[in-house]
Amino acid sequence: MRPVDAARATDRFDPYRCGLDHLSFAVTGRADLQTAAQAFRDRGVEHSKITELPPFGIAVLPFKDPDGLALELTAPL
Repeated sequence: MRPVDAARATDRFDPYRCGLDHLSFAVTGRADLQTAAQAFRDRGVEHSKITELPPFGIAVLPFKDPDGLALELTAPL
């Protein structure tokens, strides 16, 4: 039996369990990150500030889904 087969229907994401760390979605540019951040604020979605990561050539807007899974939007610098 594979581990996924043994998961109970009530199993939920746990940020402290080994496995998926986060999902990242690319957008066209920084303006899209700013638009998303405003949409998050308008809807009460908690998020971090837009951060530039020059070594990776991206700006990133981190947030979490309702289950606590770390998500991020990225845009080229």
